[in-house]
Amino acid sequence: MSDAPPSTPPGWYPDQAGVTRWWDGTTWGPEAPAATQKPLSTIAVVGFVASLVSIVSFFWLAGLVASLAGLIFSIYGIKETGTAGKRGNGLAVAGMIISALTIIGSIGLVVRNTML
Repeated sequence: MSDAPPSTPPGWYPDQAGVTRWWDGTTWGPEAPAATQKPLSTIAVVGFVASLVSIVSFFWLAGLVASLAGLIFSIYGIKETGTAGKRGNGLAVAGMIISALTIIGSIGLVVRNTML
């Protein structure tokens, strides 16, 4: 059995100053690269919010307008997240689905009310 103290295995650790650096088991290496995050698509967020507004105002004309706006913005949001590499694709898809459902529901209400 060895009397040598156990060494810390190589990996990313904070150094004495609190900066994350690579430790190779004996010496400190370069500083860790800064974490980067893609920007969020504003268009996708607007499409999602408009679709939520369409749910709240479903029984009024504003609901149909919000649904159409949500659908249009969500479609552009999906395009922007794919071409510009921005985050928010899930929000855009959810906004598109919610908007499409509220448009279908609004049309169904109009058809039902005209047949009564």
